[in-house]
Amino acid sequence: MQYEKADESIRNLVENYRSGELILSPSFQRGYVWNIKQATKLIESILLSIPLPSIYLYETESNSDKTIREVIDGKQRLTTVIYFVLGKSLFKSSKKFKLVSKYAELNGKTFQDLTNEQKKKICATKIRTTEIPSNIPPEIKYTLFERVNVGSVPLNAQEVRNCVSRGSLNDWLNSTAQSALCDRLMGNVDQVTRMERQETLLKLCYLSAEWNGMGQMPVSSKTKLDAYMRLHANHTEKDLEGTFKAVTNALKRVLTTIGEVPFYHRSRGFDQRALVATTAWFNANKDLVLTNGLGDRIRESFEEAKADRDFRSPAIQVKTAIILEYLDSCLDHNPKRLDPNRRYSRAFGEQLFNSSKDKCCAICNNKILNFDDCDVDHRTPWALGGRTDEANAQLTHNRCNRQKGTKESFNA
Repeated sequence: MQYEKADESIRNLVENYRSGELILSPSFQRGYVWNIKQATKLIESILLSIPLPSIYLYETESNSDKTIREVIDGKQRLTTVIYFVLGKSLFKSSKKFKLVSKYAELNGKTFQDLTNEQKKKICATKIRTTEIPSNIPPEIKYTLFERVNVGSVPLNAQEVRNCVSRGSLNDWLNSTAQSALCDRLMGNVDQVTRMERQETLLKLCYLSAEWNGMGQMPVSSKTKLDAYMRLHANHTEKDLEGTFKAVTNALKRVLTTIGEVPFYHRSRGFDQRALVATTAWFNANKDLVLTNGLGDRIRESFEEAKADRDFRSPAIQVKTAIILEYLDSCLDHNPKRLDPNRRYSRAFGEQLFNSSKDKCCAICNNKILNFDDCDVDHRTPWALGGRTDEANAQLTHNRCNRQKGTKESFNA
C-alpha cells in the first residue's frame, strides 16, 4: 500500500480547513478533549522550534474538484493550532483562545496579540503528514485510526467503538446523543466530550435486549458492549427500529415521571448509573399505566432510593439494586397495565356494526351510514388503561375519531 508523505505548513493546513478541504471531525473521531494547558504547551513547542509528531490524513472520495482529507490521527494538535490561528475559542471558560503560559511574553496572549515574528513562525512551521489514498478499503482506515491514535489523551472504550463499529447503531447513538431529550436528562452537551452520552444510550440498547425486568439486571461491561456493537454492526436502521423506539420512549417516560434534575448535578455532573438503571426499569415495565398517583409514587420511591446509603455506593450492582428495589415497591399493589392488544380487529368491528340498532357515532351522535366509514374506539382510552374488549368498545365515524386525536382503527 502506497502512502504519500509530505511536510505541510500550518498556513496551508489552516487554509485547507477554511476552504472545507480538511475535515477535523469525521464521524469516527472523538470530540476535542485537551485542556488549555495542553493546548498552550503545543503553541509553546512550535515557537520553541520543537518538532511536532506526524499526522495522518485520509483522502476521501469527492464529486467536486477539491481534494477532501479527513484527520485519522492528530486531531487534537491540528484543532488546537488551527483554532488558535483563527482566533476561535475551544474552551467554555473563555470567549477567546488565550494562552496560559509560564512565559510572561506569551501568557494571556491570543494569536493576534503575538508579534509579527511569532505569527510568521507559527504559520511557517511544517508538520509531517502521511496521506492515505481513497482507494484503500474503509476497514483499513478505521483500523489504522485505532492503532496510531496513541496521543496524550488515550481513547476511552466508547471512542474506540465509535471508530471500529460503524453502521446504523453507531449513527443512531451519535445523532440521539445530540437530542434535546438527552440535553435535559444528561446535562449540557458542552460538558460531555468523551462520548458518555453515546455509551449511556448503548447500555440502554443492550439492556433492552438482555433484561426483561426479572431477576438481577445484567452488568453492561466493556466486553458485553463491544460484543453488542459488533453483533449489530451490519444491521440496518429498520432492523433496530424496535430497540431505538423502546429506548427513546423509556427515556421520555423517565423525564415526564421523575424529571431531569435527579440525573444531573452542577458539581458532580451526570449520574449515568442512576439514569441507566431507572430507564431500563421503565423499559421493562413499558406497559404500566401511570395514572391514579402511580407516577407520583414512582417519583417518591426514586427520591427515597437517592437518600439510601447504597445509592452512593461505588459498586454498580449495589447502586442498581437499591434503585430497582425502591422502584419495584411501586408494583406491590398490582398497578394497572396496558392491554397488550391495542386495536380492535376488523372482524370485531363488523360484528359490532351489524349488531348495533341505531349505528350512531359516539362522538357526533349522527348515524354511520356505511361500515367503511366506521372505526371502533375505546371508551376509556387505551393509553389510560382501557381494555380492548367489547365492554370498552364504541362505534364512531373514522373522521370523528381522527379529529379527536386518538385513532383506534381495525387491524389489517
